[in-house]
Amino acid sequence: MRRAFTLLELLVAMVIFAAVAGACWALLDAGRGVSARGAAEAARSQTARVALRAIEADVRGAFSAFTGTDGGTEDRPRDTLAVVTVAHQPSLAATEKETDVVRSTFSIDENKGLVRERRKRLTENVTVLDAEAYVEEIARDVVALQVRYTDGSGWVDSWNSDLSGQMPKAVEVTVHVRGVWRGAEDLERFTSRFYLPVAANAPKRQP
Repeated sequence: MRRAFTLLELLVAMVIFAAVAGACWALLDAGRGVSARGAAEAARSQTARVALRAIEADVRGAFSAFTGTDGGTEDRPRDTLAVVTVAHQPSLAATEKETDVVRSTFSIDENKGLVRERRKRLTENVTVLDAEAYVEEIARDVVALQVRYTDGSGWVDSWNSDLSGQMPKAVEVTVHVRGVWRGAEDLERFTSRFYLPVAANAPKRQP
């Protein structure tokens, strides 16, 4: 004759089962958290790559009118970088003849993140009303931009080739990419340095 389980044995079995189930749930939740965190970091990294590559393409093609303005705060720098560059690819469908020379200006917009303003006609006058047509959104989640410059002797926070008479030899760009983790804003910084081929052999001119 089989003996039935006692109440105490049933309680012990339930406690053990609850402990095992709780441990399994905690392990599963931790795994989901790590996966979600990894996905968020991967998305921020991709945003940073897009932003830095856009800036790098124009910086490496820059050959004159190189201007960098320091702005924003230490926590949220909002520098502005403007260059005349040959990075532009003329459109075959354009109604007017285009060249590969443009003036590119990178800055932070409150609503659009990192934006680039491109002028294909370097001497044209643009009113405030139609300036928006020249602005291109690069990366909405980039909320801060910091740029430093060097002539080979030290790093500075601003640059004006018209005043200095030369182009910087290298540029260091830092973007702050916004993300959300557990309901709170989470910022991560990404930094890259770009060297200017034109500046390597260009002699200093009198400003």
